[in-house]
Amino acid sequence: MPLYEFECSKCGHRFDRVLTLSEVETVKVTCPQCRSAKVKKLMSAGTIKTGWDGYAGKVQ
Repeated sequence: MPLYEFECSKCGHRFDRVLTLSEVETVKVTCPQCRSAKVKKLMSAGTIKTGWDGYAGKVQ
């Protein structure tokens, strides 16, 4: 599941939450510090799975 970063517009607290792709659009996220619903989703660096497992076998 993706990890999303949020920032509270009321108190400035930054936090993250693990949500499914469908939950990110439907779940009402609140600040864990002040309980405000005025939070914004931040842009964050993602991870990319390349499929390379690091094995360098002998090429024939």
